[in-house]
This record gives sequence, C-alpha cells and structure tokens, in this order.
Amino acid sequence: MMDHTINNRTHSPVTIILSVSCNIFHEYSNIPFTIESEMIREILKMPAREGMNKLSQYICTHVLLTIHDDLEVKREFHKIRTLVEKSQLFHIHGRTAKDIIYPNRETHDGQVVFVCTHC
Repeated sequence: MMDHTINNRTHSPVTIILSVSCNIFHEYSNIPFTIESEMIREILKMPAREGMNKLSQYICTHVLLTIHDDLEVKREFHKIRTLVEKSQLFHIHGRTAKDIIYPNRETHDGQVVFVCTHC
C-alpha cells in the first residue's frame, strides 16, 4: 500500500463506517469503507466544496452498490427500485472532506459518516 505526500504530509488510507439514515434501509448502518490514499490526494488538491462533492459522490456510490448487491444476494428484488429512487437523494451534510479524512474524535462519532436520504 503506497502513501502519498502533499505539502510534506503523508496520507494513508482512511477507513470510515457509513450509516444510512433511511427507515427502509436502516439495517445498513455499519458499512465499512476505505478511502484510498490516491483518492485522498486527489480530493485535497481540489477547492473545499469541489473536494467534498467528489468525496460525497464516492461514498454515496459505494453505499448504493453495497446495498444493491446485498439485496440481490437476499433476492429482495422488490426493494431495488426503491433503493434506486432513494439513492438520488443520497448525500452527506454537516461535514467537510477534511473533517472526514482527518476526524476529530472529540466532536464526531469517531469515524461514522451518515448518508442522508431524506432532505
């Protein structure tokens, strides 16, 4: 695993836990996800808003694919349409890319990132 340095700072992959805030998919509240060092390097080069949008899209796509794959395995095909509809609302708010990449354990729930589905 290769670390990248930006401004003399080494960036290792960061593992976070994703939690979906949705009554229909509430059981998906403990999805592990690793933000690879290459993605971190790319995000940190961007302006703050653009970096957060990219990270949010990256995370939300992972959540969508994780739930979709699980529904297929469980043969719960009837929920896939609802998932696709709800996924259009997936987003993260109240956080910044740096906040997620470098969590302050005193002010956030460790490494938990909530994916909102209802705003």
